[in-house]
Amino acid sequence: MEKTKFDGLYEYMGYVIYNGGSKHEWDVEPIHWDIKAVERFKSQSESHKTLAKAKKWIKENADLVREKDYL
Repeated sequence: MEKTKFDGLYEYMGYVIYNGGSKHEWDVEPIHWDIKAVERFKSQSESHKTLAKAKKWIKENADLVREKDYL
């Protein structure tokens, strides 16, 4: 993981936000979901350019994204 001003994982509204690569992009994944659902979610989601954009995406979509849709 690339060193950035923001290191580590952030928990926000039932999701974890992390910097998963060298592009300084932020990935989002649900907490407490079945691992298969998380992997399917990750394969269909996009990275976010900033931590603030990742939080905004969660705030706007947290109620729309359901685990059963990815099982």
